[in-house]
Amino acid sequence: MADAALSPKIEPDKAEMRCKWCSGLVKRRHPKARYCSEKCKQRYRNFNRSIEDGYWPKEMQGPRPPTRCPECSVIFERTDPKKVYCTERCSCRAWRKTDVGREYFARNEVQERLRLSARRYSNSEKGKLAQRERDSRPHNVKRREEWSKSDHGRKVKAECQRRRASERALSLLLLPTQQTPEL
Repeated sequence: MADAALSPKIEPDKAEMRCKWCSGLVKRRHPKARYCSEKCKQRYRNFNRSIEDGYWPKEMQGPRPPTRCPECSVIFERTDPKKVYCTERCSCRAWRKTDVGREYFARNEVQERLRLSARRYSNSEKGKLAQRERDSRPHNVKRREEWSKSDHGRKVKAECQRRRASERALSLLLLPTQQTPEL
């Protein structure tokens, strides 16, 4: 009898209340109950927190609004709420423009490492193929012809020819001999 006096009275028309998470029947222990169990209550709260943190359920809200990349101005759909740039490449380019990025790339050891990797790439088959592809593009052919006709272009070309001739001469002098040494 004491329990009945302390527990709140439930009206018969509100007894058939549905859970906010699973739509199951709520067994009302008190008049403001909204969930069928503590588990459903926790799931509902976690879901709302994740939406506040940036989770975007496409089934419920449709695709995210398109975003413009601040680096290359391409419009893209974000898969992650924290994603600002369309690709990793744009993200790296933007980082290089910050003070930290400029300081990092100004260091001598980093400059040397970049030079070596660029040299390795240009000497590789993949790099040579890419260079041939770039050189065969019509606007590059026209630009190269104009440059070779300029005074500076002629000087550079003559210098390269002299360097190649001297390298050929040195390689002929320094070739290993085929004869075995006599003892």
